Amino acid sequence: MRRRAGVGAIQKHRLEQEKYKEKGTEIQENQFQQMSKQLEVFRENLEDFASKHKSEIRAENALNHMVREGLAWVDSQEPKETLYWFPSMFAECVSA
Repeated sequence: MRRRAGVGAIQKHRLEQEKYKEKGTEIQENQFQQMSKQLEVFRENLEDFASKHKSEIRAENALNHMVREGLAWVDSQEPKETLYWFPSMFAECVSA
């Protein structure tokens, strides 16, 4: 017949569980602080990048919008560089 756990064993088990819980909370807070710092650095770098490349970002967005609307075509023959064609510009030359 097996003996049941004594009062001392139960108290020891509870104490261990509390220590694990405290350590888990400490680790979680530490990870949260590290993640907050990383996100802050990322946000600063992203803002810096956006301010440096503002005109390029706007031009790329404008070209992508024109491609979606059918106002420009993308030439994918040359893999090194993307070329855009604007048929509305050529329509004026052909109709004149």
